[in-house]
Order: sequence, then structure tokens, then C-alpha cells
Amino acid sequence: MKKVAATLKEISGSEIYARIMDPKDELEDLIEEVKGWWKFDLFGRSPTRALVDEGGNLLKPTDLDLACFLAALASRNAVIKLPTYKVRRPRQLRDDEWVTSAENRHGKLVGLTSNKEAFSFSALMIDANVVRQVTDEKQEVGAFRNFMIVDLDGHFYDGWRVIEFVPSRKENDFLARRGLWTEDKIVFDRFVHPNRWVSFFGQPYVLTKI
Repeated sequence: MKKVAATLKEISGSEIYARIMDPKDELEDLIEEVKGWWKFDLFGRSPTRALVDEGGNLLKPTDLDLACFLAALASRNAVIKLPTYKVRRPRQLRDDEWVTSAENRHGKLVGLTSNKEAFSFSALMIDANVVRQVTDEKQEVGAFRNFMIVDLDGHFYDGWRVIEFVPSRKENDFLARRGLWTEDKIVFDRFVHPNRWVSFFGQPYVLTKI
């Protein structure tokens, strides 16, 4: 027998629902509040520690999800390096751009992107391995590039298991206190934590859709 959660049954009686359904309410403040429901909060998380042996070898990575961590880095446009990233999709060649090296891709992290058609997720970076020919006499370093995180078949891409970056003081304190460092790196094995499935189809989700 299917059941409907009490919070969904009561949704039409909520103040937020009433505001959404009011055609005279311009909703600017409410829109910002609703967007805030879906923000990642790295420093509010309580991830498990990474397990290492006496020699410092990784036995089990932290269960912190990469999406949450990258969102924090993107919020301050951190510069990151992907030591082992390999391109999966066909390269799109341009006459006015060239890649100085396919190894150690690095640059400023701008944000996270998604492809709803393929259900894949990527990180948008200003790739410092790319040189652009701006004019006949002028070149610039850096161009926007998407680096795939969740592959076209829905699997977490191995090239993101290790990233290198310089943490802020707040990030370093959080990572050290939670025991997430493996030597000077953090190793990830997931993009989104499995427990986030409960975010779907609850009252916040339905109100956001409305």
C-alpha cells in the first residue's frame, strides 16, 4: 500500500505555498531562500576519516562527496590540478587554440555543470594548459573547459579521484580536524553521497518544483 508523507499532505497549507500561488507576490526573497535549500555546505558535513596503514598507504578513502568539496572550491575560484585526467570525449580542435600539455591539467575552478541528456556532470575550469591566439600578435593563457566527473554511463570517473590544490586556512583546518588528508592529497571515490537521495520528492523538492 502506497503512503504519502504527512509533510506533503500539508504542503498546501504552508506559508511558502501560499506565497507561490499568489500572482501578486513577486517572490524575490523567497527565490533566494529556496535556492539556499540546495546549496552544499562543506563545513557543516561530518565525513568519515580516511584510513591509512602504518606506512601511510590509503586503505579506505573518506566518504566526503566530491560535489560538496568542489562547490566549496568553486565558491572562491580556487586553482586546482588534475594529475591523471584523461579526455573521454572526442577533442574539439580550434585553429586559434592549442594545448601546451595533456598532463597535469590545471586552472581556476569556476563551477559545476551538468548534461541532462547524458546524465553526466563536469567541472568548468579556466584551463591554464590552453593558449589562445587573440590577435595576430597577441596570445593569452587560459580558456574555458569542462572536465567530466560523472562519466557518460553514470560512473564516477577515475581521473577525479585525486586533485591537488592549495587549501584556505578554513579548509585546511576542517580537513585536518576530520582526518581527510592522505599525505598531501584527498582521495575521493564518489561524486554525490548516496544519502542525498532523500532530498528528492520531499516537501522542499516539491515546493521548488512549484
